[in-house]
Amino acid sequence: MKFLVEWVPESQNASAEERVTLCDLQILVGEVNACSHWDDKTSCPFDYVTVPAVYLAEGIATDWWAIFGGRDIKHSIWRYRTGFVLPCLSFGSDGSTFEVSGEQLVCENPGLRFWRVESEVLSRDNAENELSKFVERVVKRLDADGIVDSELGLRWARVSESRGDPDESAFCEAAGALGRDPYSIDDADAEFIEAAGRLFSSHSLHDFLAGVRDVDHGRRNHILEAIEHVETGAQDSSRLPDLSVAAQSVCTDLRERRPGEGAWAPGYRSAREFRHAISLRDDEYLTSVSTIAKKLGATKFGYTDGLYGVPAVVSRRGDVRIHLRRYQPGPEWSENFNFARAIGDAVCFPDTGFSVVNGLHGAERQAMGRAFAAEFLAPVDKVIDMSHGGKDVDEIAGVFKVSPELIERQIENQARIRLACE
Repeated sequence: MKFLVEWVPESQNASAEERVTLCDLQILVGEVNACSHWDDKTSCPFDYVTVPAVYLAEGIATDWWAIFGGRDIKHSIWRYRTGFVLPCLSFGSDGSTFEVSGEQLVCENPGLRFWRVESEVLSRDNAENELSKFVERVVKRLDADGIVDSELGLRWARVSESRGDPDESAFCEAAGALGRDPYSIDDADAEFIEAAGRLFSSHSLHDFLAGVRDVDHGRRNHILEAIEHVETGAQDSSRLPDLSVAAQSVCTDLRERRPGEGAWAPGYRSAREFRHAISLRDDEYLTSVSTIAKKLGATKFGYTDGLYGVPAVVSRRGDVRIHLRRYQPGPEWSENFNFARAIGDAVCFPDTGFSVVNGLHGAERQAMGRAFAAEFLAPVDKVIDMSHGGKDVDEIAGVFKVSPELIERQIENQARIRLACE
């Protein structure tokens, strides 16, 4: 991703900030220029849009902490257009990588058609560098024209100062995960972040906060209190004695993302290796929570009473403990899947303290845990063998005690699962 800016001199815009920052803008996503479009009025193609850069820069600066701290949210630059036309590009972070994606856009007034661009995945460092270079260039343009107290300049100065302080940066990003502006956050939100930070750290903190982003104050406090108290109850019944040692046998390289990979890939690889580590036969099916727990050394595994708001909590204080919430009424496969997701979190992220299994899909560790659970419970090669043998999706799901949707996904994703596990 790159922003290419060519300033337009002697603009006639009424606003000083618009006049100074009017530019011909190109945004490269991979090798494709997302600003390329067809103009119905002139019946000509153009490879740039002419817009004041200040509004796009303001949007990026204002949403900076939500962009990099948030999970399961795509930030569309269309929101930053302020009366001018921009391509329909969105971006966001899963915790480790940053994805830019685009959609085809047709505007009636003015009559413009933007072509769709393919997604590009960048490292977080590269994304921060490209976005900050663009914002800083716009700020310098304003400063050079004597507009030193612009809203953009003041906001970017605060963001830049926070980025230079590790503790303040960590808080600001956590606020972004919760969907709050760290510079106008209220006391209740700030106290909640601090309380959550005493249990969780880094990505696990962001996952937890993003998971309760839309939950009211009282309920989210109840969720945090329930998580705080999970280890004061029946600790032995949630302990999996053999999980930690088996997890350590999974090669570190398998848990790491390769260039261009989605978060699911290490989950698939780790699941295959983990099945081998606990001596699971190809024809051995993990059809219940108790069956899974026994393979991990637990002679008696129990659900954690009082857990609220999340399906499972993983604790790595000493032995690995998984606190699993009982769902009744509900299909047994949902508990099997949540249990396997928690095991995947412990395997793929062995060095963190507390973490949660929640409803996020775009967060790295949640996506990795889902992929792990699918391949751990229903190995794709066995699923395909059954499918070729004449069993339908519901029959295969019944054998593995998983949802039919999981089996469908395994069949759909068989090529990329095998590619990830090569």
